[in-house]
Amino acid sequence: MLLAALHDRHSARASEDAAHAAAAAAASEVSRLQQQQEDERVALRAISERHAAKAEAAKQELAQCQKRNDQARGSSAEQQLCEAQQQLLVSTPRPKRELGLLADLLTAGEAQLVEQALIAGVLASKYGHDASELGGPVTEALQQAQLSTRARVQDLEGRTKAMHREVVLLKRSLADARKQEAERIEAALRDQKRKIARRQARQPSLLDKFLQTKWGDYFMGIGLMDEVPRALRANVPINNKRMSKRDAEKLAREIWAAKDEAEAAGAPRAHLADVTATFLERRYFAIPRLVTEVAYNFVYSLGQHSYDADCNLFLRVFSGDVEEAVRGEQQALEGEIMRLLKLLDVSINHQATGWLHKADVKTALAGFFKGKSVDRLAELFEALDTDDPCCLRWTPVSAVDRLAELFEALDTDEPGEALRYPGLFSDDDEMNQGMTAETIRSQHLAERLEYLQELEDSIRDAAEDNETTSLTPAMLRSCLEKVSRKLDPATLDSLVSLAFGPEWQQQQQRLAQPLGAVIRAIRRGSLQPALRPSAATAATASNAQDTSGINITTATATSPSTAPTNAGRTTTGQQCYNISYVTLARSGLSYGDNDEYGRLIDFNGNAIVRPVFANDSFSTLLSADEVKRRQLWSTGARVAPLHSNNPDFPSWHEVDGRTFVINHFEYPQPSTAYISELAQDPQTKQLRMVNTSPVDDRDVNGMWFMCRGEKTPWGTHMGSEEYPPDCRAYEVLFLTCKQAVDLCGYADTSDGEGIIEFARFYGYYNDAQDHNETAAAFGANATNMADFKTKFSCYNYGSSPEIGITSGNGSTNITKWRTLGRISHETAWFMPDNRTIYTSDDGTNGILLKFVAYAPADSWSSQHLNSGSLFAAKFTAKQGSSEEFDVSWILLGSGKQADIDAMAVKPSTKFSTMFEAVNATAEGQCPEGFLPANPPSPFFTQKIKGKNLYVECLKIKPGMESYAAFLETRRVAALKGATTELEKLEGITYDYDRNKLYLSISSVDRGMLANSAHDGLGPDHLKFKRNLCGLVMAMDLNDQYQGTSAKVFIKGSNATNTDANNTCDVNNISGPDNLFYHSGNLFIGEDTSGHLNNVLWAYNFQTGELTRILSAPRGAEVTGITLSYVGGQGYFTFAMQHPLELDEGQYPRSEKEKEETPGYLGYIGPLPVQAVAPNVNLNFAPGALRSAAQGNLTDDVLAANRVCVQ
Repeated sequence: MLLAALHDRHSARASEDAAHAAAAAAASEVSRLQQQQEDERVALRAISERHAAKAEAAKQELAQCQKRNDQARGSSAEQQLCEAQQQLLVSTPRPKRELGLLADLLTAGEAQLVEQALIAGVLASKYGHDASELGGPVTEALQQAQLSTRARVQDLEGRTKAMHREVVLLKRSLADARKQEAERIEAALRDQKRKIARRQARQPSLLDKFLQTKWGDYFMGIGLMDEVPRALRANVPINNKRMSKRDAEKLAREIWAAKDEAEAAGAPRAHLADVTATFLERRYFAIPRLVTEVAYNFVYSLGQHSYDADCNLFLRVFSGDVEEAVRGEQQALEGEIMRLLKLLDVSINHQATGWLHKADVKTALAGFFKGKSVDRLAELFEALDTDDPCCLRWTPVSAVDRLAELFEALDTDEPGEALRYPGLFSDDDEMNQGMTAETIRSQHLAERLEYLQELEDSIRDAAEDNETTSLTPAMLRSCLEKVSRKLDPATLDSLVSLAFGPEWQQQQQRLAQPLGAVIRAIRRGSLQPALRPSAATAATASNAQDTSGINITTATATSPSTAPTNAGRTTTGQQCYNISYVTLARSGLSYGDNDEYGRLIDFNGNAIVRPVFANDSFSTLLSADEVKRRQLWSTGARVAPLHSNNPDFPSWHEVDGRTFVINHFEYPQPSTAYISELAQDPQTKQLRMVNTSPVDDRDVNGMWFMCRGEKTPWGTHMGSEEYPPDCRAYEVLFLTCKQAVDLCGYADTSDGEGIIEFARFYGYYNDAQDHNETAAAFGANATNMADFKTKFSCYNYGSSPEIGITSGNGSTNITKWRTLGRISHETAWFMPDNRTIYTSDDGTNGILLKFVAYAPADSWSSQHLNSGSLFAAKFTAKQGSSEEFDVSWILLGSGKQADIDAMAVKPSTKFSTMFEAVNATAEGQCPEGFLPANPPSPFFTQKIKGKNLYVECLKIKPGMESYAAFLETRRVAALKGATTELEKLEGITYDYDRNKLYLSISSVDRGMLANSAHDGLGPDHLKFKRNLCGLVMAMDLNDQYQGTSAKVFIKGSNATNTDANNTCDVNNISGPDNLFYHSGNLFIGEDTSGHLNNVLWAYNFQTGELTRILSAPRGAEVTGITLSYVGGQGYFTFAMQHPLELDEGQYPRSEKEKEETPGYLGYIGPLPVQAVAPNVNLNFAPGALRSAAQGNLTDDVLAANRVCVQ
């Protein structure tokens, strides 16, 4: 309604054009009159000269007449002629035409002596008139002839003065008009300059910036602010699927149709942006990642094809630039034009033929769009010419044959002169309309936007003139009157009511609204979406948004920060506390009303399943309806949800008065993470889990073998992806495979097994193939295998995923950090300098990494990970020792998270994108320009001098140096001479009392041995003796927290205290894995087959003793040990994985196994905060487990029951 005033603006402009035309006409008339006056003067001079000559002749004739009269003496004829000549002689010059006529008539020698009355007859005869027709100039000439000379002169002077006065008045009017025009132009220029300056100063919206950016294979989320449309609220990278124009238009029409249908059924009218979000959420099952990805691709495609009227209109309404009513107006406009052309057809052809001459169509459109400018009409006519039948690209495919025949006939007769108008607004198969329809609709929208911009400029001018940032109803009404001059008062009032409500006239001042809010409301057609919500409303909206899993804000946990380095330690006196082990959760069980803890979820939100054996009567099966719905198995298939029994590192968080624990599950693939809420008993301080749910990791396309993690200094959960696939082997072996159950042999590798498991994330199952129960077998189905390759990016895995809690309701977000390198990440440790992070590499031919952030070292935040430099350690053995080293650091590369992530997430990024690779020579040399690396993959071994070596010769392609450093970190470290021989480098922790770093090696083997084949052609830095029981190293740091030297600190042994079930000393470490230092103790968790029961040890630095504080069930490992705080209490928290150590499949084979195999999440405690202060010394010896568990106790969890503070 508000915008219907558009036509009034055209009328106003037409009035202005008429005024300009009148002024121009006046100027032209003045020039004409001046020229006419000059012409009159010239003519009069000529007549006067002629008259003087004839007068002289007449005098002579008169003299002769008198002479003849004297001679005739009384001749009446001679006397009359003499009198007539005498009368003419005394006459003054006549006006131009009359004097000319008389002079031509009364020539000497031809003159007839007639009376004046007869002269009229002579004139009438000469010029073809009869007496009754005489008048006008002739009569005026005769009347002038009757006047005396003086009277004729006075009459001429009077006319001249009157003409002069008219000329003066016209000149004065012209001067006034020119002055007014100059003032108008000057004012318009001032306004235009002000508008241009204002628009240049105005920042484009976030959506505009997004649309103006040329994106590659991914988009960066616009943000989470309220101004961002709900469907686009994200701050993580999003895959650019390059949605086609056709698909975007199709989706737009579906959304319009859904909106129309809902409103027709009585649903309240909603803004198109909200309708779009709701539509996508329903279509994609409210899976945030899917909804966001489709929304971004949809909106970006609309922006890329905004030349199309449909795309541009949807985008403009979606972004709030124009109200939705424009769509209805365009539909009505199309109908009116078609009715007009049909009426014209019937009028010309007496029936509706469907054909019209293009000239007639142009005439009709010119009349229909009489408010359009000449330029607009010219553009429209040009488009109409483009739509001539000769232009087949705008013609529906189905009519090509018929039209081609018709076009040939038309071209033969009158090429391009006829138009078949019924298809003027039709779509072709690509949903394109003809250029005429597109131009009409585009012009309509452009004129509406011009009008809205003019109205906005008027509003902002009014605000500036009144020095205010808000708008009252009266000010809005004034602006509407200025822009829409012909709106009646009632319409103006109704438009103001639209913005300020029906009671605005009684509450004008109190209804003042922010300027920007009113402008947004006017564009949208309603003020409601633009008004600032109350605090309560905002909180409600925030909570509602949180349920989508999209990040809104990052909350900071309230746990204490790391204590100062070398804090003073209390050693006098002793306070002892009773402690116990408490199980918080076990995988596969339900807590609260939410999900089952540890259940694996695929990309579509469905439970990942496992086949059920024929004799399995204890598993909970999926219902027949669920099996049928998912259409992955035969209707008789027996499948059950798959749970991971491998919980890993838990991080605890207090947010908005609620306590959460985040922990990830290591395997089977795909890895997953859960967020759970805890409740603390106010009396006993014991904790229990009240609900749990999976973390949505679809924004990062799933996670891969999540191992140990840490809680970041800024309060988030940092995980670690280990054992990522070797991307060279993936490219060479898997990408070349088209269809094979064993993936062309790749399935027989550890990487291939991981790929097969991970395929379940996208709904593909190879393991069920053995039971002949799947229709989506991965590998055996070429289509599914090809589809997987388009989704899976090898370099997306092997990162450090960070999970943050974004609000008090437990919503989360997730980011995969690439700046820490791509290795088999075990864990990362954040140093007190707020810049340095150490990361460990759990695998064969591993490395030790150090990341140094570019950000200033004021305080830790996630922004520190955005850019920095990555270093790898080089261990140089000290003279005479194989267990002590000097440590130096080699720069691998520097880079930014955004750049590296953009490369990592693309499935098209391959090993060959960054490297050239060739074989070494038979003599063990790399060709010129290539350097040796020692990959752990057995596919890249070469037999050199009789020995199979792990070697490849590589060269980094130009421009790929930074990408290679962060995505092929091990290989680049080898090329640059760092130590790449570490075997299963697991835990890292920092001793703040001694400024040392502790590193655990769970098995000393392979590359760590002297002259190992795993050294390849590279340097042999490490020459340990084999020790499958493992060791812990201590690294000294300087004041910049840079490692300078390292040596073995504790090492396991198989020399004593062993038996058939314990191949390593039961009173010493075996397979040290996770490490944690606190309160004077180094906690060491085992992951080994060297002990029947893995143990959690505490090494007390004061006593120098190892104390056994926890024994895990048979086959289980202790992982994720850390100290967590809740409600003034400290808890030593950890997890225990894979009890009974079943096969990877995790399929229980009996009711007993079903009860015993689930993993554990638990703690030892509670302890008062002062008992676990950083500067105290804890002694677990008084309540420790004295020996390894034996007999039937090996399947139980045993823990220390007492600890003392020294």
